[in-house]
Amino acid sequence: MNRKSTYQLLAAFTGLALILILAILNAKNSRNLKAEELLSKTTMTEKGILEKDLAKAKADYSSLKQASDLNTGLLKETATKLSDTENRISILTKENGSLLAERKEMSRLKDLKADLENKMSMLTGERDRLVEENGNLQVALNNLEKEKNQLLAQIEKTNLYRSDNFLATATRGKKTERIVVRATRAKKLNLTFEVPGNLAENLSFKIVTPDGKSITPEDRNLSWHFPGEQRNITASLSTLNGEFVESKPVVLTYNAQEKLVKGEYRIQILTDGIAIGTCRLMVR
Repeated sequence: MNRKSTYQLLAAFTGLALILILAILNAKNSRNLKAEELLSKTTMTEKGILEKDLAKAKADYSSLKQASDLNTGLLKETATKLSDTENRISILTKENGSLLAERKEMSRLKDLKADLENKMSMLTGERDRLVEENGNLQVALNNLEKEKNQLLAQIEKTNLYRSDNFLATATRGKKTERIVVRATRAKKLNLTFEVPGNLAENLSFKIVTPDGKSITPEDRNLSWHFPGEQRNITASLSTLNGEFVESKPVVLTYNAQEKLVKGEYRIQILTDGIAIGTCRLMVR
């Protein structure tokens, strides 16, 4: 292999490696989006399949109804012919003793009538089956539509009730607060975060200490405020509308009157009784 061929082969391998790396990065970036879209796409796919099955069932039912109507007409026509034949036989019996041909025709018409009645019975049974299947498909389609609406509502609700940009610290000091990590030195627990502006008025909090004690807004040592009028505009994470929402900063403070217990403090943020965020703070 000459030097030119070696360079070409090396360039090809390098290009292939770059393509694989780009593909892996792209797959990693889109994995979360695909996971969120999977439930909605699966629901829409099942709905499409059911709608196609429903349309096919309706078409089959229409075809069977047309065939049933045709056979009903043939059956009536055959019954009329049979009646006419019997009348002719009655007349010919008086006029001619040779009725072999008419008897054969009557026998054939009777057999035809029996065959048509059997087909009519089969078509009626198939029609009833299609009517039942059509009803079942309609119920399944309605249930799927209800599940889809519930899923979309849940997604919208999840994106509405959320908090962001958490910063939790333990501090001490009256005039100048200093951040500490030891429980024996900490006097306050501080939590700064952001919530959608429309949720700020109904906020509530709950702190669970390492020893299981619950601290709620009824405790006067627990307070919160909204610093200044600063508001941030952020894009909604909703896959349904992508609207912009206004976030509002909140500062929560627990001013302990006794030494803090060592361990993990779990801070829960609620609005209208719904948990929209949880933060954990560890002090040693």
